[in-house]
Amino acid sequence: MVGTAHLKCAGDYTPWGFESPRSYVQRTVIVDIYSHLRARHMDINLHRPIVDTEKCVATYLLYNLSGQIVGYQQYNPNGQKGVFNSKEHGKYYTYRKSPTVTVWGLS
Repeated sequence: MVGTAHLKCAGDYTPWGFESPRSYVQRTVIVDIYSHLRARHMDINLHRPIVDTEKCVATYLLYNLSGQIVGYQQYNPNGQKGVFNSKEHGKYYTYRKSPTVTVWGLS
């Protein structure tokens, strides 16, 4: 299910908890993460993300080449794309043990 939020100008409340830009913006709010991932051609039966349906966030585990879990990457379709590695506001957030080479999606 997808809803639309019409943001007005700076200082207005938004569902994301931060201020909108001064110009008028129309933004789509994703409320069903499973449908969204399928629409983006993600085979959730193959990759098996950990999904938080309330926050609409998918989490993928990151492994090292020995098969140990060494981190995770979160995908929040309602986050801002320009925000770098912010768990609360960004579209993507990555945590990993440093200095470790991490991989995702090896079969």
